[in-house]
Amino acid sequence: MKYRPRLTRASGCCDPSRSLALRHSAGHMMREVGVPLEVIQQRLGHASIRTTADIYGSLPENVDRDVAGRLDDLFRTACGADVVQGRPAESSPS
Repeated sequence: MKYRPRLTRASGCCDPSRSLALRHSAGHMMREVGVPLEVIQQRLGHASIRTTADIYGSLPENVDRDVAGRLDDLFRTACGADVVQGRPAESSPS
């Protein structure tokens, strides 16, 4: 759905001067829940993915933490139970 100020005014749902802020908030909320940039581009009607990436391209902190946690789990599984907090467990003297 492309941004259309006339539609916002006609609907009476909000002050037209606030419609851009609502649109921008929607873009950030979509990114926050992991919606791909291409979908945000389409929903907001950007002609170029570059526009969308420039505005909404940075990863929200919660998404970055989630990715880091998933990678950590993957590495722990791949390396076995000897890995604790990102470091190999010290081998005990024999």
